[in-house]
Amino acid sequence: MKKLIAIVIVLMISIFGASQAMCQKHKKKHLLQSGVVMNIPEGSTTYVIVPDGNPNQRYLVDLPANFQHAGMKVEFSGAEGTIDPNVRMVGTPFRLSRIREKK
Repeated sequence: MKKLIAIVIVLMISIFGASQAMCQKHKKKHLLQSGVVMNIPEGSTTYVIVPDGNPNQRYLVDLPANFQHAGMKVEFSGAEGTIDPNVRMVGTPFRLSRIREKK
């Protein structure tokens, strides 16, 4: 019985530690900013948002279907993720917390 309790405690600590590590992968938070939706390469299903203030930056996002239109101007906020060493991506991972079409 003591072994079972010890195993359960170790599993709970492991799960908690893993969830904390995943949360820290999205550290840098961004307040509402403007940008343009693009798909790279053109015609693909990979979408990025290029912020107006930094045209060299690309945020790789999981866009809702109604925002998957290249050239759409949007306002968005969320958290910037990190890229592991030796991994190449089309943009910086970005978890959206809010997005709306810019009028």
